[in-house]
Amino acid sequence: MARIYRKDSVKWELRKKTSEEARKALRGVMESRNLAYLDAARGVGVTREAVRLWLEGGDLRPKVASKVLAWAAEEAKKPIPEPVRKHGWWFKKFRPDFIPLKNIPKPPKPTDEERFWQYVTKTNTCWVWTGSQTRSGYGKIWWPPIKNAEYAHRASWRIAHDGNIPKGKIIAQTCGNSTCIRPDHLIAQTFGERNRWWRERIQWAPHKKRCKTVAGVR
Repeated sequence: MARIYRKDSVKWELRKKTSEEARKALRGVMESRNLAYLDAARGVGVTREAVRLWLEGGDLRPKVASKVLAWAAEEAKKPIPEPVRKHGWWFKKFRPDFIPLKNIPKPPKPTDEERFWQYVTKTNTCWVWTGSQTRSGYGKIWWPPIKNAEYAHRASWRIAHDGNIPKGKIIAQTCGNSTCIRPDHLIAQTFGERNRWWRERIQWAPHKKRCKTVAGVR
């Protein structure tokens, strides 16, 4: 039969004080170690429902309170683990080394220029674009500053000239290579200047057809 104490007796006050100390120690260990009710229940040797009732203000018997205090003191001596996982019992039992993707630090996002230059192969003459291309052979890339797709040689011009393209002019290659994005091989021209450059460069066969391909206008 359980022992009954009068609520105004010294033993009752001692029991109440011990119960409060045990509850405070239990709550502190569980919060600092990020423990669940089941972990505390296994450590003390009681059910999970009993731990929940204790934390909500339930009374602890003297023997149970001494067990809780002893377990809390033993847990306090252990180093505090890094709070990298918040999973159920299955992961804690079978996969203690599991780290969820949300806790893995993501690599820094590359800037627009870094993303651009990773698709470029530099040679002694031209800097060749190796990324996606249009059907006509010109490089193309998504360019966030303009929130639209941009030709690679135009993006190269923007990088070299602080993102500005002269108004009313086009960017063309002077080397005749549609995949070249080298700034030294790019020139800003009007449509009239580009047409005159075509006439000087294009060679015509006797049957009046173009026999040599040249850089177009983009």
